[in-house]
Amino acid sequence: MYVMIKNLINCYLDSNNKIRDSLLFKNIESKISTAFRIIGVNPPWKPDEAEYWRSRNPGDKHGPENYIQEDNSTYIMFEDLLKVIKADSSFLEIGCNAGRNLNYLLKRGYTDLAGIEINDPSINVVLKEHFPDLYKKGSFFIGNALDEIKKIPDARYDVVFSIGVLEHIPYEEKTLFNEIARVSKQYIAIITGAKSRLFNYDYENIFRKAGYTTIVYRLFYGENHKFQLPVELYNEKKHAFGSMFLRILIKNS
Repeated sequence: MYVMIKNLINCYLDSNNKIRDSLLFKNIESKISTAFRIIGVNPPWKPDEAEYWRSRNPGDKHGPENYIQEDNSTYIMFEDLLKVIKADSSFLEIGCNAGRNLNYLLKRGYTDLAGIEINDPSINVVLKEHFPDLYKKGSFFIGNALDEIKKIPDARYDVVFSIGVLEHIPYEEKTLFNEIARVSKQYIAIITGAKSRLFNYDYENIFRKAGYTTIVYRLFYGENHKFQLPVELYNEKKHAFGSMFLRILIKNS
């Protein structure tokens, strides 16, 4: 029934996305998505996320050239982390796209860098052209994250991180989170939506069961994600879909 209603809205009633982008519709969609997670299946109206991101070419919507320039998510991800890790720490990024976050680390002096990316042009066209040093020095796994991460040995990287990617992982591939915990030697760091219309996960519970403890949790909101709280107090009903969170976890000793 929900699928029929959603298709009706999308095809006939909501050409400008006013209904679909309303807070009420977003909340309904998010809650139903979460209910599907509880029963362990993907919502039937969800697009094939893997195929969408695999097929992005330069010039397309969400094409890899849109992910060249560092933004505030890059800086906030590493603001606290780089103060406490070793100078020779190793990093693996889940969903590295065109490599802007890994290139930031390369400029900071880190050289043991790797990325998993589903989109081949992101690595072999855009990253190669814009970050040639990273292309030569880094290690890149091209393909579905759940498949590629299984090629990596246990506790291989000091830090495994991901920015704005994990909410795109379908429920049927949620074992990726256990693989992330397996290949991390010490830290896991993620930035993602506080609430998603795609695939909602309880990251705190997932990684606690995998043997990690949250040591940093920071919530931000605002259209530009400047990662500075406005004067206005956070209101979940108003800001939930404009908010992001940073979570850093450490492996239990």
